[in-house]
Amino acid sequence: MVNENFLNASYAMMVDDLECVWNLSTLIGKSKNIEAKKVPLNQFNLDVWVWGADKPQDHVERIFNCDLSYPILIWDGNVLDGYHRILKSHLLGLDYIMAKEIVNIPPPDDILDVPKYSTDQSSHTIYLSDLLETLKIVRKCLNGYPSRHEIDGF
Repeated sequence: MVNENFLNASYAMMVDDLECVWNLSTLIGKSKNIEAKKVPLNQFNLDVWVWGADKPQDHVERIFNCDLSYPILIWDGNVLDGYHRILKSHLLGLDYIMAKEIVNIPPPDDILDVPKYSTDQSSHTIYLSDLLETLKIVRKCLNGYPSRHEIDGF
């Protein structure tokens, strides 16, 4: 059973100047009869930012607490749902993640006409790969950072 809180989530993709939006519940319904398979983590591009105007700190707790027993959802090389699980899998040193690949994506639940200037992320400089590296450092600190400097007072 999927956590009801996450059924309000959505996936959006820009097509020309239109934002196509799928409700997570639609995507989960479409993937219901698809068998999960092991997918190498290195196939996912982390040099992107997929959470719009959100800040990295908005997602740290979700990354650490996400449940890897749920397969991620992918379509045509795009992660529709699962970047928190992908980052957690990297943090745990895993090589693979379970995924369901949707072949025929359903029509979007909503299509928004978005002004071109609102989709320009050229000034955005934080990527998932940056967040992953930061979380690795945090994890080391929580586990007792092995190489302290004299200046740290240890």
